[in-house]
Amino acid sequence: MSKTKSPSPPASHTSAHLSLLDSVPASIGLPDDLKQYPCATTENQNLCSDSGLRVCCRKVYSPSELIVVLFLTNQKSNQLLNVTTQLEMPANLEGTLVEGSPGRQWKDDISGFTTIRRVVKLTGRQPGVNMSLRGQVAYSDTTQQKLFFSLTIHINDLLRPMPSIGTDEFGRHWSSGSWHDKKLKIMTAMQKPEDLMEKIKHRLNLHAIQIIGKEGIAAGSFLQTNVLFLVHGKALAGGHVELWIKTGNSLLTELAGRHCQSTF
Repeated sequence: MSKTKSPSPPASHTSAHLSLLDSVPASIGLPDDLKQYPCATTENQNLCSDSGLRVCCRKVYSPSELIVVLFLTNQKSNQLLNVTTQLEMPANLEGTLVEGSPGRQWKDDISGFTTIRRVVKLTGRQPGVNMSLRGQVAYSDTTQQKLFFSLTIHINDLLRPMPSIGTDEFGRHWSSGSWHDKKLKIMTAMQKPEDLMEKIKHRLNLHAIQIIGKEGIAAGSFLQTNVLFLVHGKALAGGHVELWIKTGNSLLTELAGRHCQSTF
């Protein structure tokens, strides 16, 4: 377990101290071995908080895992005792707590104005519907307090780009094998194929392979399994884009289609 000690402010400047905590760069607090990987967001995501405790997180995309870094911050000058965190993993994913005990529940005492960090690694071979990492944090202050959170796991959190696939290999995969496919036509403000490929790359976490005219292709996999994820995109007139998704898993295809409809 790693700890980051923040300077203790005067009692009359508590609100200023909380603003300072909010402005800390998001990269601070990530373990060194995770800084090489991309994150879902550039800032910490607030999960739950009260006057005594704040719980934040960051999603980190390692090649074969979704890593969730949890930060528990004591927002008071006095120590918080018996801070008990309990996690409920998504049914389709396996979770491993990297720091501390290997279980899904642990206890800590957190000193005043101190942040502790926990790292949870999630992996799996199949997508799931309504995926979320749920948690409960209980602690003793003047009375017993409880906080609850639910971190949504989107399908793109579990996709990984495959830079090893080039145009020729994409074509061979596209025209062969047993695929579950879905075609979408989405209204958007994008006009250029370059803009479309950037959105495919970042919204689906895929490797952009090539742009030819108004069309582009991209590829990835489900957490580096053998379940491929192929996309053919085309920028159409009138502010529309056409997406053709092919994967080796019917649920993955359906969830990816819903994600594209809501985020493109």
